[in-house]
Amino acid sequence: RALFLSCRRCDPSDCKQIPDDSCPVGKSKQGGCGCCDVCSKNVGEACGGLWGRSGRCGQRLKCQRKKDDRYRYAPGICVADWSPEADACIIGHNNQIVDDISLDDCNTRCLGQFSSAWVCKSLEYHSSSRRCSLSSADSNSLDYLQPCTNFTGWTFTEITSSAFMQTLLDILPLVQPPAEATTPSPSEAVIANSHYSAGGSSGHQQEPLLPHHSHHRKP
Repeated sequence: RALFLSCRRCDPSDCKQIPDDSCPVGKSKQGGCGCCDVCSKNVGEACGGLWGRSGRCGQRLKCQRKKDDRYRYAPGICVADWSPEADACIIGHNNQIVDDISLDDCNTRCLGQFSSAWVCKSLEYHSSSRRCSLSSADSNSLDYLQPCTNFTGWTFTEITSSAFMQTLLDILPLVQPPAEATTPSPSEAVIANSHYSAGGSSGHQQEPLLPHHSHHRKP
């Protein structure tokens, strides 16, 4: 059967004003008739549903329904749109390195790094050492390597959602690229006998990890 929604004329003066800093992933129009602004839904929150009544996902997120849910208007959950994990790396682009966290937490850190200082577009993760490297570069970088030769155990993934790319275009004039990383050669990495993520030093302190496993290091 057909479903209909009747909306009255929108009067923005009737809408509650929401401060920008109270919405971590931005604002969107309220589900249904879409008159007033509300905070967009964040990762793990309900979204979609009939006439979008469960809300819209924020920047860099998409609304994903269960694959086995046959109901056309079933609500979903906001998730990040990531590329499949790949045996790849970006040399010389470490903006932030975080140790002893899970891949899910690494993804969350990347999503949360979205400011005028720099925007996280991709990450590299080493599962056995639980090391996370966040980067403002992506697979379009000239320093992107696939496969990431000589350095095993690292996986690469990047944010691919169209909403994210549009947001990047919106804030691009505000974003200043980080200083270019200094990339030691593979032989220097071996001599240093310490665990580095892709790119070595980029102005951030990196503590040695698993020095006896040289194959964990990256140039």
